[in-house]
Order: sequence, then structure tokens, then C-alpha cells
Amino acid sequence: MDNKHKNALIGGLLAIVFIMAVGFAGFTQRLTIEDTTSVSSDWNIGFETVSPSAICPAEGTATTACGSVVAPEGSTYSLDDATKTYSVNNAKTLTFDTKLLSPSDTVTYTIVVKNYGDVDAKIAADGIVMTPSNESSVIKYSQSGLTEETTTVAAGQTVTFTVTVTFEQVTGNIDPTKKTNSLSMYINWQQA
Repeated sequence: MDNKHKNALIGGLLAIVFIMAVGFAGFTQRLTIEDTTSVSSDWNIGFETVSPSAICPAEGTATTACGSVVAPEGSTYSLDDATKTYSVNNAKTLTFDTKLLSPSDTVTYTIVVKNYGDVDAKIAADGIVMTPSNESSVIKYSQSGLTEETTTVAAGQTVTFTVTVTFEQVTGNIDPTKKTNSLSMYINWQQA
């Protein structure tokens, strides 16, 4: 085959490749995907109300209130009767200052936690921190109704728990420094 035929054949093949490339380009499209995503949620959980179940027994002829609950913002709930409640919205910590008169006296606070947000919440591991001011006091605090890692509160819902304050049964004289105690209670919530 001479050069003239070779050049014609190469030219023809190039023309075919060019036509195929233009044809392929005609059948393809550019696909552009653009996305703008934003996630908006409202994380807002806190104590809704606190109320006592009882007041201290009478001291002489006067009835003595057992104590108070203070929200971190400085709001105070005073236990001057058994029916009063005080809103402590969005607080994460409650402080209980309780005065009990004698062994076996008890008062129980009922606390309602509300999830004001739109994200379900649960208590984190090691998420219930109860810190008494006096570990050796005869005034003891306990809570029931909340369990770390299993207590959940759905968006818009509530969960109720109790904190019980008890003057332990003791005999003999009690050191005056052991008759006082207060409790700071913090609950660490996380997304469920």
C-alpha cells in the first residue's frame, strides 16, 4: 500500500473518530447537583415545677416550713404550705435547703422535668449528680424516678421524679454540725 492510500485511510479514520466524538458529545449532558441543607433544632430541657408532699411536723403550736428549692437563676421556691408550686423553667440544677426537726422527719419534693425543645432527650451516663454540702450529716437526700441512660423525655413531654429528705434515726446526742445539710442536684441530658 502506498503512502497516498495510507494517508487517505488515516484521514478517513480520523474523520470517523471526529464524527463519533461530536455525536457522543451531542448525546451527553452535564449533570450538576447542588444542595443546601440546614438542620434546625431547639434543645431546651429543664425543671418545670417543684412541689413538696408534706411540711415539717409542728414545733410547739406553730407549723415550721421544711425548706426551699432554689433554681440557679436565683428564683426561690418556699415551702410555706403543702400545695404551693413554683415554676423553675429551664434550670439544670436545683438546690435543696431543708430543715427537719427530729429523727424520722421526712419531706418529699416532686419535680417535673419538661422537654421544651423538639429533640428527644435522655439522661447521660453518670448524668445525675447529687452533691450534699455535708456528707456526715444526719439529713440525707435520695431521688427516685430517674435512671441514668434509660430515662428519656420526648420533645414536648414531661417526666416526674422525687427527692426525699430524711432525718436519720439516731440515738443519743447529735453533733449540731451534723444537723444541717443542703443538696445541689444536677441532671445532664443528652440527645436520645
